[in-house]
Amino acid sequence: MTTQHVLVVGGSIAGFLTALALAGSGRRITVLERDAALPPPTADRAFADWDRRGSPQTRHSHAFLARLHNLLRDRAPDLLAEVFAAGATPLRFADIARKALPDAEILPEDEEITLIACRRLTFEWVLRRHVEALPDVSVRSDCRVEGLVAERAGAVPRVRGVRTQAGETLSADLV
Repeated sequence: MTTQHVLVVGGSIAGFLTALALAGSGRRITVLERDAALPPPTADRAFADWDRRGSPQTRHSHAFLARLHNLLRDRAPDLLAEVFAAGATPLRFADIARKALPDAEILPEDEEITLIACRRLTFEWVLRRHVEALPDVSVRSDCRVEGLVAERAGAVPRVRGVRTQAGETLSADLV
């Protein structure tokens, strides 16, 4: 049986989370990133120097929602630990509520609401380094996708790959 190949177009947070979700599934995953600059060796250097023209709001502070925190806690705890080790701060709703409103009733489910506070670029830097280290994922930087390659089987077209700005055609089972 041939291993399926997946192309993920875009090496931002959504692209690398997609690659992370597919990793370990027996597929070969390639993330195509249009920016040429590779991530610097540290999160602080990434904040100062990493040119992410294709990624909006990279130097803004972010509070990633509890859904992401809980997904990482449950499915990628090593990645979540790396995010916190790089300087992110957990913001627990129940702790904030208790401090601001000492008499407020805290429900058991309120304990599940934890945000991840950090620079967007810090999260992206940790995520990329984590996903790049996975054995079934590769990343191609400076690879600008210009269009999709499709074939028709009856009335329904099927995407079979991408065309790059460099004129290369990359085939895949899933794009």
